[in-house]
Amino acid sequence: MNRYIGISLNDDYAGICVNDEDSAKPVPTVVCKVKKEDRWLIGEEAYKATLSGDGIIVDKLLNLLKKEGTATIDHVKYSAIELLAHYFAELLRKAREEKPELHTGAEQPSSIIEVAEVKNEKKEAQAEAETVAADTDVPEEDHDYVVVSLRQPEKRTLQLVKTALIRAGVEEECIRVISHTESFAHFVLHQDSNLYNRLVGMFELSNQCLYYYEMQVSRGSRKFVLVDSEQEEEAFNLDILKTTSGGKIADKILSSLAERVIGKKYYSAIFLSGRGFEDTSYCTNFMNLICNRRRVLIEPGIFAIGAELFAKKVANHEPEEYTILCDTRVSADISIRVVVNEKEMNYPIVTAGESWVDTEKNVEMILDDQNYIDFQVNSMLRTRRPMRLRMLLDEFPKRENRTTRVRMSTEFVNQDILRVTVRDMGFGDLVSTSGKEITEEIDLSESSSS
Repeated sequence: MNRYIGISLNDDYAGICVNDEDSAKPVPTVVCKVKKEDRWLIGEEAYKATLSGDGIIVDKLLNLLKKEGTATIDHVKYSAIELLAHYFAELLRKAREEKPELHTGAEQPSSIIEVAEVKNEKKEAQAEAETVAADTDVPEEDHDYVVVSLRQPEKRTLQLVKTALIRAGVEEECIRVISHTESFAHFVLHQDSNLYNRLVGMFELSNQCLYYYEMQVSRGSRKFVLVDSEQEEEAFNLDILKTTSGGKIADKILSSLAERVIGKKYYSAIFLSGRGFEDTSYCTNFMNLICNRRRVLIEPGIFAIGAELFAKKVANHEPEEYTILCDTRVSADISIRVVVNEKEMNYPIVTAGESWVDTEKNVEMILDDQNYIDFQVNSMLRTRRPMRLRMLLDEFPKRENRTTRVRMSTEFVNQDILRVTVRDMGFGDLVSTSGKEITEEIDLSESSSS
C-alpha cells in the first residue's frame, strides 16, 4: 500500500529510486514555469520548454535554498522553498505515473556492477502541507515515505528540505532527510555481509565533486557502524572526460587519491559511485590499482538507493541491526543523574545512533538540595571511562529546598554540539518564576577524543 522513495539531491542532478528499483534515475535539478500557465516542468522537459521560449527556468535549487534566496518568474517572486517544493511535487508525480503499482515486498537484485573478483552480490508541520500541484494528491490508503540524501548535512538546510517536501504534499511523519554518508551505510548494510565484514571504502565522482568514504563495522556487545567521508581538493569538471587528454588527467588525479587513501588497508569491498563512474574506460590506471586483489563494485546511484532502503525500513518500523554513527547520527549516550521514587539513576537524554537533526527533549525536574545538574557522556567512539560534566545553576534564586522546578531543553546545534537550556519555572502558585535561563553546550567531539 505504500511507496518507498529515495532521492539524492545536489545542484546538478537528483537521483530517484522507488520501491526496490535496482538503479536510480537521474533528473536534472532544474524547475521551469510554463509561461501564462500554472504548470511546472522539471529536468529535461524544463530545458526543452526554456529553449523553445515557452518557459522560464531556475537551476541550482539546492544552493538557492541554502542561501534562502528567491527567483522572480513572470513578475512573481518565488522563495527557494516554493521552487524546490514544485520540483519535488513534479518528481514525485512522475514517479507515481511511471511506477503506479503498490509495493509487494518482493526482493529485487542489486544493480551493482562488479569489476573485480566476485560475481554480483545480493543486493516537518503538516498544517503547512498545501499541495503545490493540483494533481499530486495521494489516495488516503497510500503513503509516500520519502528519504532525501544530501552531501552536506547542515541543520538549517535539512529543515528547509523537509519543509519543501511537506509543501509538496508529503506527510511530515513520512519524511527523513539524511546525509550521503548515512545513505552509503544503509546501502552497504543491505548487501551480502561478506561485503562489509571488514573495512569498506567508496569513491564518489560527480561534477566538481570528489569524495572518499570509509565504513567500519564493529561486532562487539553493541554492534555499530562507523562511517566517515572527506572531500578531496582534486575535484574536476566532468566535461574534461570528453577528450582523451582530459581523461588521462582525470585518471592521474584518481590514481593519486587512491594511492594516498588506500595504502595497505585491507578492504572487504570498494564501491564507486557518481556520474563520473558511469564509464570507467578513461581511468585504466586507477581501476588497475583499486582492483588489485580487492572486490570493486560500481553503482552510480548508491545514495538514492540507500535512501530508498531506509525509507522502506522507516515505513515498516524495522529495527536497525547496527547502530549507525555518522555525520547525521549522534555518537554518544548522554544522561543526567536524577532520583526517581527515592532511587538514584541515570535518565537518558540522548541515545547514540539517533538522528541529531530531530533530537530535541524537554524535561522538568525539582531541585532537591542542589543547584546543579550532572551529565554523563558515554561516547561509542572511545574506550575510556564516561565523561562527567556539571552544569551549575547558581544564578537561580535561592529558595527553600524542593521549591524550585526547572525545565531543561536540549537540541543539537550540529553533529558535535548539544545545547542545554535550563529555565527557572518557580513552584506553581507558591513561588513565582524568576524567568532566568542558563544555557551551556556539550562538545561531543571532546568526549570522543583520546
